[in-house]
Amino acid sequence: MALDGVDAIRQLQDRSSAKRRSAAKQLRKLGDPNAGPALLEALKNEVRDSRTWETQYQMTMALGTCGSPSDLPYLRDLVLQRETLHAVHTAGGDAIVRLSYMEHSHAEAIRWCLTTGNETLVGGALQAVAMLRLAPDQETVTDVLDFIEAKSCPVNDLLVVSGMVDHGGDRWSIRRERGCASGRCRAWHGGRRRL
Repeated sequence: MALDGVDAIRQLQDRSSAKRRSAAKQLRKLGDPNAGPALLEALKNEVRDSRTWETQYQMTMALGTCGSPSDLPYLRDLVLQRETLHAVHTAGGDAIVRLSYMEHSHAEAIRWCLTTGNETLVGGALQAVAMLRLAPDQETVTDVLDFIEAKSCPVNDLLVVSGMVDHGGDRWSIRRERGCASGRCRAWHGGRRRL
């Protein structure tokens, strides 16, 4: 039986990482903004233990659906810390875009993620763009494509983005590329593909 919001919030304090993770997953599904403060506090405690990376990921993702824009400074600080785990960067990028979207500032959030140079963070941000079906403005699309082109060749396994961007009648294909060394990306780097 699935937990209700009150029980899930209570379970965020459980001694078992698996139960805390389960509670975060349930809160993410519920999307209850009343859970935001409890999730933020639980995440602050959770990031102290690198062994609980899955729980940290789920809490960060849940914060993206239950939190508020006031949680953005903490998330930005968290993803800039060198010791922050890879999975938390992905979830952090997603959560930052989702919470910024509440204030209609998702384009600024995407550009902020790009300026960090962190491919995993950018991948999470672009994941949120795809899931929320956002249509970034042309400047943001250009910034994303420039980031992809700058990072693709030297990196062997870069998450670009899966989804489509529709802007002003032009549909740009932005997709997931893997294995740049295979030569598949040469055509991609030669120009941006319009559909």
